[in-house]
Amino acid sequence: MTETANRSVGQPATSSIRRGAFAAFRALGVLTLVACVLQIVLAGHGAFGAGYDDHRFLGMIIEALTVVILVLGLIARPSKSAVGVTVLLVVLATFGQYGLASLGSDQDAWFGGLHALNGLLIMGILSRLAFTTRLGGLEQSRASYGSAGPKITPTVIEGDERSPEPHRRSRPSR
Repeated sequence: MTETANRSVGQPATSSIRRGAFAAFRALGVLTLVACVLQIVLAGHGAFGAGYDDHRFLGMIIEALTVVILVLGLIARPSKSAVGVTVLLVVLATFGQYGLASLGSDQDAWFGGLHALNGLLIMGILSRLAFTTRLGGLEQSRASYGSAGPKITPTVIEGDERSPEPHRRSRPSR
């Protein structure tokens, strides 16, 4: 069955570009999360005398990946909150991590501890984005981003428990 046959008349499909960007958004989120786990291993490796060069290099890759995730999120527009959380992710992964690492090595070791804590926060945000974000319908995007998108009304199927309308059973008249 074609995609057109599955939709109601007058209800445009989510564009294939948005769906593709969303799939890449989630996949890159999982890949970046795995890179963060490896980052913890490299930090431990450096703490025991191997040096932090690999940790720094992977940190730069993670920073770049978060920027790409943001671009994909802006294309996919899963929801306004998901895009906002992705902006927070980029700020924490770029300015936050670099600033805390620099202060931790130059000023006070406590900033190094905050660098590690910020890394865990980044991992939590990546987990949320990769595993719980759903691609919203165009009606959600329209509400989030103004009236640029087409107006869509959901199709209500009588007797369907997933329907947005409450079900009323008809009572026999007496």
